Order: sequence, then C-alpha cells, then structure tokens
Amino acid sequence: MSGSSSEIGVTAGFAATAAARARPSSPAEEAVLELFNALRDRLFRYVVSFGVPGPDAEEIIQETFLALFQHLRRGGARDNLKAWLFRVAHNLALKKRARRRRDFESLGG
Repeated sequence: MSGSSSEIGVTAGFAATAAARARPSSPAEEAVLELFNALRDRLFRYVVSFGVPGPDAEEIIQETFLALFQHLRRGGARDNLKAWLFRVAHNLALKKRARRRRDFESLGG
C-alpha cells in the first residue's frame, strides 16, 4: 500500500480545493458553466464544419465562452444566449479560416 495518511490528507485537500474552484461563484459563472456543459460539443462540431482543425476549434470554443463570460459580467443581454454563442463562434471560425488561408498563400501555396 503506497502513501501515508498525511499524503492522503494532502491529496484530499487538493481535491477539495479543486472542487471548490469548479463551483460557480457568480450568476455569470453559473450561466456560462451551464451553457458550456450543454453546448460545448455542438459548438465544436459547428466550428470544425468550417474546416477549422480540432486544436484551433478548441481554442475558438474557449474564446467564445470567455467572450460570453465577459458579456454577462458587463450586464449584457441574456436573451437567446445559445444563438449569441453560435454567432460568436461562427465569426471566430471565419476569421481563423481566413487567417490560415492567408498564411498558406503567403508560403506560396
């Protein structure tokens, strides 16, 4: 059996701290977390459908939810946040695709 009781206590302490950090502490955080859990996979598939590679799509999803959090913290409208998220992801995906195309063309492709 590996690990002493003090090591187990420290590990449990880290787990409790991580769990506390995962709990939303504001209405904006709660709304973002709820939407993230509900829409993340669908948004990812939507962004990939623009021809954006997986790692770039993940980055776009992160940027999209960060933008939502900032929008809500500023007191932005909460009407149809699902559509809002898809529009932001759409715009970021188009920008990423155009940037990748310009980079490719600048390399002589």
